[in-house]
Amino acid sequence: MDKVVNEHIHSGNQMDVPADEYMETIEWIEEELQEELGDPNYKVTVGKVGAEFIFGLNAGRLNTILTNYRKS
Repeated sequence: MDKVVNEHIHSGNQMDVPADEYMETIEWIEEELQEELGDPNYKVTVGKVGAEFIFGLNAGRLNTILTNYRKS
C-alpha cells in the first residue's frame, strides 16, 4: 500500500507514469479514436471541470501501450 500511495504522490498515478508520457498516451489514443470514428476533430480532454465521463487506464494495459509506443 505504501508503494501505491508514494507513486500517486510522486506522479499522480498508480503506475508512476510521468505526466508527459501519460499525455503522450492520451494523444495517441485520441489520434486512434479520430481515425476509428472518422472524426478528425474528436478530442480527449484531461482535467475538464464538469465532465460527464471519466476515463481510467487499466494499469496492465497502460504498461503494454507504453511499451509498444516506445518500440515504434
